[in-house]
Amino acid sequence: MVRAGSRSLSAVGRILLLLVLVASAISHGSRTAQADEAPFPGRQSKWNGFTRYDFEVDGKPVLVVAPATSAPGKPWVWHGEFFGHRPAPDIALLKRGFHVAYMRVPNMLGSPKAVAHWNACYSELTGKYGLAKKVALVGLSRGGLYCYNWAIANPDKVACIYGDAPVCDFKSWPGGRGSGKGSTRDWKLVLEQYGFKSDDEALAYQGNPVDNLAPLARHQVPLLHVYGDADEVVPWDENTGLIAERYRKLGGQITLIAKPGVGHHPHGLEDSTPIVEFIARHAAVTVMQDTLARPQRPNIVLILVDDMGYGDPQCFNPESKCVTPNIDRLAAQGMRLTDAHAAGSVCVPSRYGLLTGRYPFRKKLNWREEPCIDKDTPTVASMLRGAGYHTAMVGKWHLGFEPGERNTGARIAGGPVDRGFDSYFGVDLPNLPPFTWIENDHVAILPTEAYQVDPEEGIALPVAFNGSPSAPGWRLQAILPEITKRAVDYIHDRAEKEEPFFLYFAQTSPHEPVVPSAAFRGKSGIAPVADFVMETDWSAGQVMEAVEEAGIADNTLVVFTADNGHSHYTGWDDLIKAGHQPSGPYRGHKGDIWEGGHRVPLVVRWPGKVAAGSASDRTVSLTDLFATFAGVVGDPLPADGAEDSISFLPDLLGEGEGTRTGLVSHSNMGEFALRDGSWKIVYRMAGKNVEASRGQATIAELYDLEHDIAEANNLADQHPDIVATLTAKLNAVIHRGATRENISAHNDCDVDFRKTQTERWAPVAASDTTTAPKGFTPLFDGKTWANWDHPAHLDGVWEIADGVIRLRTDEPPREKGRDYNLATEKHFKDFTLMIDWRLTGEPHVRPHQWLKDDGTFYTDAEGKTIMKDNLTWGDSGIYLRGARLAQVNIWCQPCGSGEVGTKFKDLQATQEERLKTMPSTRADKGLGEWNRFVITLRVDRVDVSLNGAQVIQGARVKDIPAEGPITLQNHKDAVEFRNIFIQE
Repeated sequence: MVRAGSRSLSAVGRILLLLVLVASAISHGSRTAQADEAPFPGRQSKWNGFTRYDFEVDGKPVLVVAPATSAPGKPWVWHGEFFGHRPAPDIALLKRGFHVAYMRVPNMLGSPKAVAHWNACYSELTGKYGLAKKVALVGLSRGGLYCYNWAIANPDKVACIYGDAPVCDFKSWPGGRGSGKGSTRDWKLVLEQYGFKSDDEALAYQGNPVDNLAPLARHQVPLLHVYGDADEVVPWDENTGLIAERYRKLGGQITLIAKPGVGHHPHGLEDSTPIVEFIARHAAVTVMQDTLARPQRPNIVLILVDDMGYGDPQCFNPESKCVTPNIDRLAAQGMRLTDAHAAGSVCVPSRYGLLTGRYPFRKKLNWREEPCIDKDTPTVASMLRGAGYHTAMVGKWHLGFEPGERNTGARIAGGPVDRGFDSYFGVDLPNLPPFTWIENDHVAILPTEAYQVDPEEGIALPVAFNGSPSAPGWRLQAILPEITKRAVDYIHDRAEKEEPFFLYFAQTSPHEPVVPSAAFRGKSGIAPVADFVMETDWSAGQVMEAVEEAGIADNTLVVFTADNGHSHYTGWDDLIKAGHQPSGPYRGHKGDIWEGGHRVPLVVRWPGKVAAGSASDRTVSLTDLFATFAGVVGDPLPADGAEDSISFLPDLLGEGEGTRTGLVSHSNMGEFALRDGSWKIVYRMAGKNVEASRGQATIAELYDLEHDIAEANNLADQHPDIVATLTAKLNAVIHRGATRENISAHNDCDVDFRKTQTERWAPVAASDTTTAPKGFTPLFDGKTWANWDHPAHLDGVWEIADGVIRLRTDEPPREKGRDYNLATEKHFKDFTLMIDWRLTGEPHVRPHQWLKDDGTFYTDAEGKTIMKDNLTWGDSGIYLRGARLAQVNIWCQPCGSGEVGTKFKDLQATQEERLKTMPSTRADKGLGEWNRFVITLRVDRVDVSLNGAQVIQGARVKDIPAEGPITLQNHKDAVEFRNIFIQE
């Protein structure tokens, strides 16, 4: 293999380049690093001659003022509070190409809740909109608490801090515990927002900025403070003075500008030049240092074909009957990886794994109803966009959208542009209606016609799709040529830009419908699907040709691969009869746990880096593309993502070997396999199909692929020691939640490879973990009332102790009723709530009216309602959207836990509706044991799982509000809650 040539600059060259770039960034006339193409969403207006965008992030208002032309690297300033007050520095910086941002979280005073909102805002502005990774913070007055507390939690993300009479210790202001005036109202806000139970607890707090400067000093964050030495509101010696004294002792750099005889107001300086130069100098330097620290960043083109087997391209199977000159040429110019594997053996899981770097069995993938990728999950696209790439997707998405009609012009949320891509053009998938194009997040052409199958189109859709909604003139054979054209056009357009680009070109072929265009129909002489393989090769060739014609081939990394093995239902038998083996020498096909299901062709071309005509038998997963691309651009992997991604960049560059030591495969039937060297253990289902196997133990089979590539000789009985070793490794990688070492991760559903699961995507059972599962946000931090509306009259009714929320039932008896329920501050629409609960006191007997299935009450001979003794814990429940009749009961005699308590009050409900609200099985645990509810509410339908068992499915709750809080009911029960997480 060829070792990558060095392109590093000399030390002198780097210094000269740094000076040039800094001067360019500071100069008003600097050349833009890119054209600003409708950079932000929301309402647009003008602010001092610049465009202002107002939108929401994490449910909070955000505004960004954009420069006419961005400085290189997109530097920006971020206000803690009082945006627009004395705007001269902002205007000057905007003229120099800076962005100005502000997130409105008033009255939070830099509390952990505010920091969490800021974290979401930072991720959005840097990851989605490409602002610089290090930001200049501006803290005026109380804004100092926001800026410093966020900076201390994220010191690696801060270019510099400018504080203007900043609050750096809330004991000084608003506490008034020094020489300042203080503020009674704002002190109450401190107690509330930080979750302090008393003044003494707040005064003992050691988490103020003046107490926690070490992280900033370690990261050498420069500080500038402007202050009035007669300030009686935020006394300088209790705030700025302490910061300066302590920061300098830690080795930190701080500049002080005093205004003699000036109080708290006015802020700023008459001549704001020192402020502007401080921010411009430090923000520009950090942006450019980050740029220089990166390796030269190539464009990246990822071509993913659909249902192409390992044996289809001739460069992987010399006996192939399918002619693939373009794929073969790419292989001759780069490296073939002959032991590459899709993350799943069918479309959706494979694509999920590729884009997230995470094994797909770790999450429920229900693409028909919701986005498969959670909104906060890092993707290859979001990682590259954060590294300064323009990111585009063309072709087949097939990872779900938010629910909604696609027959209108309404926004389609949850798709590519909400998961890290700057632009998108394509189809969700080509073989299901409505048949039309999606561009970015809208239907490009409304499907106003009824589709009619054309017999001339080959193996197309069944006649049952006749009449389905379709764009006018929609023809299936036109899909591949059109997306190919769009990919080619994108390459030519972006080749003229300085910003590198990432193109994810997800072809729709040779997946069904098998519809080769007229130019390829019959060309193979074998079967329509072979014609389609040839057209797929042509499409890849068009993209490669565009890269070459644009003159960017030498600095473009091209990856070609497939999502899984060849499909067995699109002409497999015709191919076999013609002597073509779509899986090459391997057993199985798409959907299988056998090699033919998930071993895929993988080719990488990178001129001057990857040796031409080389091959590697290194075992890799398509999940590894995330880490490999991160290595290419010099970015670290996210701490909260890419759990199963291991870089194989050293293999590509000939500089060693990747660190992957094992690989998990997963079939369409839920079967598992583990590769470890040449050994492969398979846990296959026991029955002839998945339905016949549910609940049964899987069968372990062992194969030595070095000597038995066709997986024909099961060696499990001969090597029980190897079976035991590989089983332990498989169990470990599944239940650790990650392949990568030294990260904390969890599966989002229960995973059991030892049996065919009765419920494919069972929710995670109750556990002692307090870490939010992937995609969920914690509602309870185990310590404070953050996120909860806890007014004073609830003191002594609800308490936090030992990391749980506890309803007190000791003497004197506590009032019950809606005024004593505990609700979240935030209101929710559709969500999935995960919450652990347990009952800690014995039940009591209470007379109750009992409702019969027909909706009438039990009565005596005189027609009077019978009151029957009910063993109860008070009918405790969790109100969904705050609605009493939309509660999920913790316990209800005689049906147990999970009953949806709406139909008992609704005498008009049918027996069928009422039965849907009753748990289908008893899954609750004993007194004192923790249980876990996973409650999903979509519009007015409720699903409930309890300890991994589905107990309620599709219960309809009547007249439920469109949104409302999560409410814990006070029904005088000895009940505790913990591990409360929500996913919107």
